[in-house]
Amino acid sequence: MALRPQDKVTERELSDIVVDKLNNLGNLKLSENLIVKGQTIGAYTDGTVIVKGTRVHDVIQGVLDASYNLPYTFPTLELKGIGENIEVGNIVNITIAPVFTKNDAGELYRYILERSVSGGELSTIIDSDKLQSYTEPNVKIIDSANILKFVGTAYYNEGNTKYKQGEEIPGHIAKGEIVTTLVINGIRKCFYGSESGISMPCMSGDEVRQLPQSTSFGLEKGSMFEIECLEGD
Repeated sequence: MALRPQDKVTERELSDIVVDKLNNLGNLKLSENLIVKGQTIGAYTDGTVIVKGTRVHDVIQGVLDASYNLPYTFPTLELKGIGENIEVGNIVNITIAPVFTKNDAGELYRYILERSVSGGELSTIIDSDKLQSYTEPNVKIIDSANILKFVGTAYYNEGNTKYKQGEEIPGHIAKGEIVTTLVINGIRKCFYGSESGISMPCMSGDEVRQLPQSTSFGLEKGSMFEIECLEGD
């Protein structure tokens, strides 16, 4: 029903209009892509692209229900290594293993791995048509953040379109790329706590590292701090 400013409607007619508009809301579709940034909300994770043509009903349902089965799932890329925070003084072999899960995207056709040292410029160390691991031996962990930074990029083809009851489901995964970063930091640690089975004080660094709790201790070369002590007798 179309209304003009001079029209008068009954309460029942107005109610019918509102219900009709609400019923049609679920059939509205996005006119442009939406990107989830910096958070996970409902079924959408950081970086998810909710594509043009997706029903508003599906978008709202995905926000409200974390278990909602989204029509299309974007690919993921993970760089697996020995951990981001490594204790200063260690000499380690660093292996970076990429894991690409295509989900509803097409096949991977290119993989690039870039590397930078101590915040410097990125340089390409792998450029291949398939995933490859990278190993850097005998890396000495120094007292610094961002000792090594690795940036992986996976390029993938367009995914297949899904159909439901003979109708195309909008939002299939277009050809694109996904980027992920792994940064390795050198940190110092402090150790604390006790173990009921230990009757003697720790006598070595190895024994200290057996204590049940540990936490990062943000001291670097040149750091200054204060420790309060009770006055002696």
